[in-house]
Amino acid sequence: MEKKSLFVFGLVLLSQSCYIACLAKNLSPSTDESALLAFKANINSDPRSILATNWSKSTSCCVWIGITCGSRHQRVTALSLYDMNLTGTISPYLGNLSFLEALDLSNNTFYGYLPEELSRLHRLRFVNLGGNSISGALPTWFESLTNLQSLGLYGNSLTGHIPPSFFNHSKLERLALDTNYFEGNIPNEIGNLQNLQVVSLASNKFSGPIPSTIFNISTLLILDLSNNSFSGSLPMDLCDNSPLLEQLRLPYNQLSGQVPANLAKCRALQLLALSYNELNGTIPPELGNLTMLQELYLGVSKLQGEIPPELGNLRNLRIFSILEALLTGPIPLTIFNNSWNVIQLSNNSLSGSLPLNLCHNLPSLQNLLIQNNYLSGSIPRSIGNCTMLINLSLSRNNFTGAIPEEIGKLQNLRELNLHVNSLTGPMPLSIFNVSTLQAISFTQNYLTGYLPSNIWVSLSNLQGLFLAANQISGVIPSSISNASQLSSISISSNYFTGFVPNSLGNLQHLRLLTLGDNNLTNEDPNQEISFISSLTNCRNLELLYAQANPLGGYLPLSIGNLSNSLQYLDLSLSRISGSIPVQIGNLSNLISLDLSGNELIGSIPTMLGDLQILQMLSLLDNRLQGSIPGDICFIRSLGELLLGQNDLIGSTPACFGNLTSLRILELDSNKLTSIIPATFTNAKHGRSTRILLLKYIFPTVAAVMLVVALVVLLARYQKRSKNDIALSSALEETLDGRISFLEIQRIVSTRGDVYSFGILLIETFTGKKPTDDSFGEEMSLRQWVSDSSTTAIADARLLREGEEHFSAKEDFCLFSIVKLALDCSTESAEERINMRDALHRLQEINIRFLKDTGNA
Repeated sequence: MEKKSLFVFGLVLLSQSCYIACLAKNLSPSTDESALLAFKANINSDPRSILATNWSKSTSCCVWIGITCGSRHQRVTALSLYDMNLTGTISPYLGNLSFLEALDLSNNTFYGYLPEELSRLHRLRFVNLGGNSISGALPTWFESLTNLQSLGLYGNSLTGHIPPSFFNHSKLERLALDTNYFEGNIPNEIGNLQNLQVVSLASNKFSGPIPSTIFNISTLLILDLSNNSFSGSLPMDLCDNSPLLEQLRLPYNQLSGQVPANLAKCRALQLLALSYNELNGTIPPELGNLTMLQELYLGVSKLQGEIPPELGNLRNLRIFSILEALLTGPIPLTIFNNSWNVIQLSNNSLSGSLPLNLCHNLPSLQNLLIQNNYLSGSIPRSIGNCTMLINLSLSRNNFTGAIPEEIGKLQNLRELNLHVNSLTGPMPLSIFNVSTLQAISFTQNYLTGYLPSNIWVSLSNLQGLFLAANQISGVIPSSISNASQLSSISISSNYFTGFVPNSLGNLQHLRLLTLGDNNLTNEDPNQEISFISSLTNCRNLELLYAQANPLGGYLPLSIGNLSNSLQYLDLSLSRISGSIPVQIGNLSNLISLDLSGNELIGSIPTMLGDLQILQMLSLLDNRLQGSIPGDICFIRSLGELLLGQNDLIGSTPACFGNLTSLRILELDSNKLTSIIPATFTNAKHGRSTRILLLKYIFPTVAAVMLVVALVVLLARYQKRSKNDIALSSALEETLDGRISFLEIQRIVSTRGDVYSFGILLIETFTGKKPTDDSFGEEMSLRQWVSDSSTTAIADARLLREGEEHFSAKEDFCLFSIVKLALDCSTESAEERINMRDALHRLQEINIRFLKDTGNA
């Protein structure tokens, strides 16, 4: 009887089990379908109509796009809808997909909180919800997902702290929480994840020290904590327990201390990024043992000392970057014996020269970036062997000699930056045959030569041409417009002659054009300046500088049709005559307008008041007449207003008192009956405006005063001690007699003796006189200066004590002064500039030097 009862009971259990199994088989798929349709209902944007057309009750959910079902029970095991541009909230009904093992909704626009019902998905092993707009704190219910192996929540808007209990997922292998708004410390409990292989917590707001326990995870392959606010130092035993580490990414934090030599034990390391921190000390030579290393970033730090030659042992390295640190000494020759792609050592204090065989062993080099150091010597001709070069930047060093013709062999070159050096000789024409070039920058050297006229068609990719502050001559070829992608042309402070070609107007992408301080002229000095009219076709033009050229002619009415993007316009010192067109008021985005030092007549247009965002207006030193229009008061952003040295009459508009941004007002040498309105000096404005109301000073006297001021500024900037006495003595010797003559005899003309002033400049800044024994019939003082570089002729007493070279700022100042001196002292009196122009140029040099040295 007992056995029969047990048998009956067994049959009942068996029948119930069959019933449950059948129920699971027959009903559960419909439960999954209902959950998925509820998920679909929460989607409010499906631009590709993927769910709208495919997720239909007429077919089994197991064949829907993005769905994977198990073969046994036909239950949904994976939901993958990544990168489908879906928008909506995540339905809590997904919690009914009880067989779900993988959930991937990444790279969509899901928003709102994560529903707690997802905690029922105990089979989940892979979750990727990255690249959405999910908000809120990290849910505590994640702790219940004990089978989780991979969790991706990157690229959302999650906030708050990470609780220590979150790190109880013993099976977790991949954790990606980067690009959110998490904050606070990372709990030490992260070290409990002994199966962890990849950790990415980058781009959050984490702070405090990096927990040392993270480096005890022996399975760790990738650690990315970049772009946070981690502080403290790296553990000296960092790699003792992380032998498999392949990538260590810690840039953009606040880490301090030294780079651990222990890193050499991470023999599998392929990427080491410690840049943009406060790390100090020297670079451990032990890093040269990381033979698997492919990328090394140590820049923007306080690392100092020399580059260890041992780093040349990194044969598998592709990127070597230690920019903007405190490195000194020469670049080790071992660095140039590898197949590296990138060498980035810019903004350090490296010295020495480049090896003559620079590119014999660098067949794969694509970027050589060593600008802003103290490197000297010539550019090796072997540079032509680096045929894979894309970017060559040697600017802001002390390189001398000629630019090697071999650079023309670099047929993959896109950027060539050699500016602010002491390079001499003609520009190699071979460079203009490199069709891939996008930017050429030779600014501030001593280069000669000319712009060829027959090669611009081949430069179809050229976007920037920067040749300012050299000694380049000849005409601007009209064919330059065949380089149709040009957006920036800077050729100021050279010896260009001839007309400005109207073909510049064909450059549809032109944004910046600087032609100042050359000898450019207008086609007809009695007609309108034609190239300005042609530039009206350049609808992206933002800056136009053509100052200090003997252009002649008058401003065309079409000047008002220049690009609405134009912000800076400087046509000063250009011998422009006629009146100011009222159409200039159409240039509504102008920030700076300088028409000073010309021969403009007529009245100041009232339309200038339409330039609502103008900050600087200079019309000084012209022949303007009439009264100052009150419309200027509509320019509320005006900070500088320079109207001196004209023939203006009447009173100063009382509304000037409403120009609360005005800091400099110059009204000297006019015929105004009242200068300063009472409202202008009213204390309620709470400003310290400098009002320049100087009476007319003879140009020569003013120029001599500026020479003295510049030398004194140089002396103060250098912060010398014992050399000050010698400098003062030199000044007295140079200027003795001249200033006394000016003060006592008082017979200076307003034209001034420009030739004598040029020689005065040369004497002052070279410390030599025309009567010195080294000069005679064969070599004059002026010829010696003309044939030599600035650094070779400058008085050594202008140097800082203990230094052998001028800084770039000082060198540019001296270069500009010497160029002015030569222009003042040409043999032919007709070729000399007038004293008024000399004074203006010296003022510009003074202002530039003040700004460069932070004394403005």
